[in-house]
Amino acid sequence: MAKRKSKIDREGIMAAYMSAVLEENLPGNVYAFSKMLGIEEALFYEYFASLDAIEKSVWSTLMQKSIDTAERDTAGQESDLKDRLLSLYFTFFENC
Repeated sequence: MAKRKSKIDREGIMAAYMSAVLEENLPGNVYAFSKMLGIEEALFYEYFASLDAIEKSVWSTLMQKSIDTAERDTAGQESDLKDRLLSLYFTFFENC
């Protein structure tokens, strides 16, 4: 993974984490991950407490995006609860 030269934010760290996981290139600790990104370790800690915290944040963000999408679906609001839940699950897996 290429080192980043510009200032990175919370979303950038999450995107880099997801990319590293997909490439099976995830360092085992925050220091190595920060070095891989080309950022100071302190900047990482401004947004996350650990690598596990990033993972939890990624899943939480994906679920929230799925919920937001499902809520905007006006046709789905007329469906019964089971169909709405299935729609949410399908949307969640599409986002993954």
